[in-house]
Amino acid sequence: MSRFLALAVGIVSLLVLCTPASATVDRFDEVTMLSEAGIIDGYGGFDWQNFWVLNATTFVANPSGFLNGLVSPDYVAFNAWGEPAQFSGDPFNFIGVYLTAAWRDGLNVDVEGYRDGLLVYRETVVLDTSAPLWFQADYVNVDTVRFVSYGGTHHQGLRGDGTQFALDNLTHVAIPAPGAVLLVGLGTTLTGWLRRRSMI
Repeated sequence: MSRFLALAVGIVSLLVLCTPASATVDRFDEVTMLSEAGIIDGYGGFDWQNFWVLNATTFVANPSGFLNGLVSPDYVAFNAWGEPAQFSGDPFNFIGVYLTAAWRDGLNVDVEGYRDGLLVYRETVVLDTSAPLWFQADYVNVDTVRFVSYGGTHHQGLRGDGTQFALDNLTHVAIPAPGAVLLVGLGTTLTGWLRRRSMI
């Protein structure tokens, strides 16, 4: 193998490994151990705090925004007791998510993105109970996304009340560790170079 070929293989390896990973969509339909259950750490590659799931189609308090917010059947995530909730993990790009207020129209949700404990993104989304709203986040290289809901007016005809919201089809992209990408590319190049030397 020529030095040129070894170098070319190394460069191609780096380019392949640096190609952006495809997006992952967490639909919460795999979290079906109970009709209501806290999301287990590790689901979607994240640690979860105060996000639970429920079957929106069989929810005993329907009609609700949970049912109206269903994007992929039959489960949605929600912030238990209407309290702040978050997911966190290795650095990732948060693309977006569908959000729907469970009981209140005009519900405010602050969506915060953190990197190493520092707030780097913050947007307020206003939700209602009638249909899901796609929130295009485009938060780059974050390790935690936190949701804080407040305000709004109770939607007449719904049986419950509170600042809960439904969350469905969470879309994100994992960020490969830069060191791993570099090491694989260099390793491939070095292997080719050593093979060339052994042939001389």
